[in-house]
Amino acid sequence: MALRITARIDATFVSDVSVPDGQGVYAGSRIQKIWRMKNIGDVGWPRGTKVIALPSSTFANGVEERLNVNAHPGETCDVQLSLPAPKKPGNYVAKFSLATAQKKTFGSPFWVKVSVLPPEYVPDAKFKADLTIPDGAYVFPGELVKKKWLLSNPYGAKKPWPEGVQVLEISQHRKGKDIDLKGGRAPGSKIQQRNGSEYVVMTNFSVPKGMKEGKIRQKYQLATAEGKRFGHVLWIEVEVKDSIPPFPGMKVVKKPADVTEADAGTSIGTYHYRLENTSNRAWPKFKVHIPPSLFLSSQAGKGEFEAHDREYGSVKAKESIEFSYQLPVAPGVTCKFEYVSFIRSCCGKYLSDLPTTVVSVHAPLVGKEQKGVFVQTIDDEDDDVVHIDI
Repeated sequence: MALRITARIDATFVSDVSVPDGQGVYAGSRIQKIWRMKNIGDVGWPRGTKVIALPSSTFANGVEERLNVNAHPGETCDVQLSLPAPKKPGNYVAKFSLATAQKKTFGSPFWVKVSVLPPEYVPDAKFKADLTIPDGAYVFPGELVKKKWLLSNPYGAKKPWPEGVQVLEISQHRKGKDIDLKGGRAPGSKIQQRNGSEYVVMTNFSVPKGMKEGKIRQKYQLATAEGKRFGHVLWIEVEVKDSIPPFPGMKVVKKPADVTEADAGTSIGTYHYRLENTSNRAWPKFKVHIPPSLFLSSQAGKGEFEAHDREYGSVKAKESIEFSYQLPVAPGVTCKFEYVSFIRSCCGKYLSDLPTTVVSVHAPLVGKEQKGVFVQTIDDEDDDVVHIDI
């Protein structure tokens, strides 16, 4: 009589490599689960061995995935699955077993138990404007550049950015090469909340001293205190030149604003500046660049005024020059907008910021005979901002 010997196919659970029982996960996220299993059978696991979900599971029903590893008798291996977390909070368990290609299960079952939490709040940030250092500005080797961006939180005041948001350096491109900056915290970075949904983000950037000519583009991104990045990628993009005429001793003085009275409909505000050369050297020609104004909030919709440049002649040592520009406003609507201006040399070198003008336009006060405009100038804690109520 011939003896028939049947080889036993078997497996047992050893340990959880990831996601221990009861771990919290966010609703709708991915669960990267790894189990360590051991072959305790007489032969290697057959070709086509797969992981299948058992009927008693409360999520991940119907999961069936072929193994990409094998184990000979006595060996251990890691079995991995990527599972979608349930969308509703609660406690869940998904049970699995190894099975042959014909779905005949073998070995001891194994499982993943999770506590599903409400969906994670991921903050967001959208770029609105460069408040300083426009793209393409000329800078000197070794110069310290102070950059400011205006960003908005699309979730509004109901979901402000969490505590501890930081500015990270992502990468730098110069001389045709990309340099990974490893996501380190940007030096001199600071974040100020302007109102419920807008933030001013600031950082310092040191132009390499050994770089005489060429363009640099450095990228940044916001991150939570835990290091999770979010929002639009920001950047500083400058051109380094070591032959730009210097403008020593530049001092910008904002003079009180004059606003003409007008009937409800339109009103023109004229804003005066004095630029002082406090040094012993004359300046070459320069220009003032006024980008389009930015509506910060408005009941009348959103829009922009046209940008323009104005060129000015040389300023001798210890002398000054005065200039002004007109600000169109509409007293008939309620809105708030901002003028941001830069001073450049005629070759494009970024020199300085003019004090930012934030204008609140209110509906006119209607008297019995006259409709007028009331002007009040207030110096904010930030010396760069002057609030004018019209």
